Amino acid sequence: MPRSRPPFREVALGFCLVACGGEGRDALVPDAPTTTPAATTPGAPERYEILLREGPVVLGLAEARGADREKLAEYTRAVFTEITGCLAREHVEGRTKSGAARIVVVVDETGRDGGHRLAVDSVAANGHAATLCFEVPILARPLPFAPVAPKDRVGRGFAFDVRW
Repeated sequence: MPRSRPPFREVALGFCLVACGGEGRDALVPDAPTTTPAATTPGAPERYEILLREGPVVLGLAEARGADREKLAEYTRAVFTEITGCLAREHVEGRTKSGAARIVVVVDETGRDGGHRLAVDSVAANGHAATLCFEVPILARPLPFAPVAPKDRVGRGFAFDVRW
C-alpha cells in the first residue's frame, strides 16, 4: 500500500538539499565562529531567523511569531547550550547517532506550550536523544512569549530544526 506522506528522512533530505543549494549536508552552515547568528553569518540560509553551530550540532530557528526578538535570541542561545551538552553526553554514552529533528510549538495566551509536535529522522536510532536533548530543553525553559488576550493568541509559536 503506498504511503500518503513521504517519511521524515526523505522530507529532511529534500529540505537540506534546498537549504544547501545542492552542495551537500556540510554546506548548511559555512565555516564560521561557533554560535554565530544567521544574520551575521555570510552565506547562511535565509530561511532561519537564528542559526547556531558548535561542532556537529546545528540549531536553526526556522520561524517565530509573536515573540520578543531579544528574548527569543537569549532563549535560543540558552537552549542551544543545553542541547549541545546533552548530545555530547549521549554520544559519549553511545546512545545516539547523527540525526535530525524538528519541533513546532504553538504558544497559548498565557505564553506557555499550547501544543507541540516533534519529528525525528529515525525514531529507532535517535528518538531518545531527540526527546531528552531537544524537546525537553525547549519545553522545560520558560518560553519567550508574554501573556496576551485570548483573541490575540492566534498564530503565536515557533519551530526549531536541529542536526547532530
